[in-house]
Amino acid sequence: MKIFCILKNPNIGLSKNLILKMKLTFLLMFFCLMQVSATIYSQTTKFTFKADNKQIVDVLREIEGNSNFRFFYLREQVDVERRVSITANDATVEQILDELFKGREISYELMNDFLIVLSKGDNKLRDLGANSSGYFQQRTVNGKVTDTSGQPLPGVSIVIKGTTQGTVTNTSGEYTLTNLPVNAILDFSFVGMATVEIQVNNQTTIDVIMQEQAIGLEEVVAVGYGVQKKVNVIGSVESVTSEELTLNPVSNVSNTLAGRLPGAIVLQESGEPGNNDARILIRGIATLGDASPLIVVDGIPGRDLNSIDPWDIESLTILKDASAAIYGARSANGVILVTTKRGTGGVPTFKYEFFEGIKQPTVVPELLNSYQYAVRKREGEIDQGIPENSMTFSLEDIEKYKEGLSGEYPWAYPNTNWWDATYKEWSNIRHHTFSVNGGSNNSRYYVSFGTQYENGLEKKSAFKYNRYNLKANLDFDLNKYINVGLDLSGVVQDKGAGSQGTLATMYGVVLTDPTNVAIFPNGLPGPDRTLGWNPVIAATDATGFEDDNVYRLYSKINAKIKVPRIENLSISTYYSYDLYFNINK
Repeated sequence: MKIFCILKNPNIGLSKNLILKMKLTFLLMFFCLMQVSATIYSQTTKFTFKADNKQIVDVLREIEGNSNFRFFYLREQVDVERRVSITANDATVEQILDELFKGREISYELMNDFLIVLSKGDNKLRDLGANSSGYFQQRTVNGKVTDTSGQPLPGVSIVIKGTTQGTVTNTSGEYTLTNLPVNAILDFSFVGMATVEIQVNNQTTIDVIMQEQAIGLEEVVAVGYGVQKKVNVIGSVESVTSEELTLNPVSNVSNTLAGRLPGAIVLQESGEPGNNDARILIRGIATLGDASPLIVVDGIPGRDLNSIDPWDIESLTILKDASAAIYGARSANGVILVTTKRGTGGVPTFKYEFFEGIKQPTVVPELLNSYQYAVRKREGEIDQGIPENSMTFSLEDIEKYKEGLSGEYPWAYPNTNWWDATYKEWSNIRHHTFSVNGGSNNSRYYVSFGTQYENGLEKKSAFKYNRYNLKANLDFDLNKYINVGLDLSGVVQDKGAGSQGTLATMYGVVLTDPTNVAIFPNGLPGPDRTLGWNPVIAATDATGFEDDNVYRLYSKINAKIKVPRIENLSISTYYSYDLYFNINK
């Protein structure tokens, strides 16, 4: 379309206002024609193609390759990876989009520069006009990223917030981002630096100064010879806090370490109460003998980890490689340092903590019923060529067992599910801890008492575990140079078991024939012809039991003397006495 402006008499002077009005009129006509052109183009441009099981993004690319249309969308809002099958025969772009997003709340809006914006909303192709095109207009932003000293930062990640579109800075700290919406927010991130968010608005150059961020470097961790800031430790050290240790309702400390310490392999080989301590390996097996790490509790090596109340632990640290070298050859498999809680002074603080949990098997075996077992037994004997009169089950017996599934013949043709007869659906575990923490200017104390109870999964189970912990950590400042401390810890562990043990009971459940009686209708136990003992009864204390009582006493007295006039120099010494004995019957 051509527009001519003809002046018949060039000598006639036009006013400035008239010229200005003509210019504005021309510009308005130009934009209107552009808008009309985009709308008409979308209605007159037709497509013919066939797409079988293709992703939507491939269909959109085919439209872009055969027209002037371009598509703008966010993958978080529009699922363009969904596969579709579509046949377009002289169809407009609106008809194709209707078919692609049928039944989905996706809107598509036509801008005045043949840009189609896909977003969440009603399924209509709308013409927004020139006023809204600025929101989606393509924009380029560049800049430079430096630290507080002005040094360029290469490798800084710059991402448009809410999208996967982004870039990284070059060796000079410079970057360039294209096709940005005006309201975009840029995220600048770099290891060791605080993340920066900047709104683009109308900016075309954005220079960023990133601040350093100390991530865990000031954290204090226990090492073989005391405590150090994490930034100063060059060896491999991993720590967990008291809050992490008491997060899961487990009966001992070793089980709660699973998945919490990199490099530590935690294997729980039994679920029997009192015998379910996990085996800990640090970076695998490094020796031919015992590969267990050295346990050090409050500076005393060789103490039992699983007799400690998890609520009494302040922190637990694993030392690997050179970090554990101070303990010599005993540290070949790593070292686990346990630091218990101490008094913090001030008014007494009383705390009561408890949990009640349940445990149940993750996998339950599927066992044959008596009819299925009798059929399989007879089929096996037929394959072996055993004559009919010597077979374990006759055809009449098999029919009786089939009828006995409903409980019609409980004495002569029983149907026993040994798993259901031996085990409960779940069992309980509980823990209680009461502690007091306080002190004065010259003394501090932490005292606690805790109980742990765990019951077996067997019905009327003889398997049980009780633990009682009494803990007292006392610190006294005799003067400004001398500090003394007294640590006392008493543990009583009571473990009960049946005559056969949990593993043997499990074998009995799996191997015993379902045609045997577990409990007769009169309440008496049935004989077991498979193993010689009834697993239902063996799991109780009716055929005998084992009661193992373990007593531990841990004591330690220590003194610390600060050397006068020499800052940060002190002399420490301690004496410890541990007592252990058990009574088994």
